[in-house]
Amino acid sequence: MTSFDIPATGVVLFHFWPSLCSQKVRLVLAEKGVDYEGRLVNIGPPMENYEPAYVRLNRGAVIPTLAVDGEIITDSLRIMHEIDRRFPGPALLPGPDDPALEKVERLLRLQNKFPFREHAYGTLTGFLRIATRASMKWRISKLEKMKRSAPDLGDAYDRKIADVARWNVTMRDEAEIEQLDQRAESLLDDLEEALTATEFLASDRYSLADAAWTVIVSRLHMQGRQHWWADGRRPHVEAWYRRVRDRPSYRDATIWDHLHFGV
Repeated sequence: MTSFDIPATGVVLFHFWPSLCSQKVRLVLAEKGVDYEGRLVNIGPPMENYEPAYVRLNRGAVIPTLAVDGEIITDSLRIMHEIDRRFPGPALLPGPDDPALEKVERLLRLQNKFPFREHAYGTLTGFLRIATRASMKWRISKLEKMKRSAPDLGDAYDRKIADVARWNVTMRDEAEIEQLDQRAESLLDDLEEALTATEFLASDRYSLADAAWTVIVSRLHMQGRQHWWADGRRPHVEAWYRRVRDRPSYRDATIWDHLHFGV
């Protein structure tokens, strides 16, 4: 199992390769050129993110978690901002007097509010659909077991159990998932409009907004939704996506636009 000990110095990222938010943070680390130690937290069947040792680091029992010189930072949006603030390299946020700053923050809020987890699980088909639906029972069972083993974390586990229960209901609601799928496509209209005037989402410089949305559009690609922008349907998104995928950081951060086996 992954070690959850935190060193006094250095940068440690607790992550999982296909995790959407983990990819966002890895991409920002790659853009900034930050050296870090990656520790995998398997959120699949082992559900290592539910282990008490991890929940003590991240009370939401979610990934990623970043440790910088012994300080724990949670919430992917906050982590992205902190990486840009703390480390040298190209600035990924415009200055406070730059009107592009509000554009970046608006696009970050937009993606942060959308329930991509529910959308991703709710739109699965075939064996993956069957397996993920069955896993919900196992998730709650493990959370209840971990709660009994760590009573001091009872409140955190209660919140997570309630979260998983809501997730389970939403992913089985066909009408809700259909609405989420329509909303997910409509988000691309915001990107298309933003890209009519600039090379990147907020200006002609790559920003945190581009990093976050690169990962999201790659996930949509992996889900077979590339027809939402390809073949001239949303030409600015199509051209932007091609540009951001050509950046060295895309490869260095191992961004998933297709399933990887054996990773």
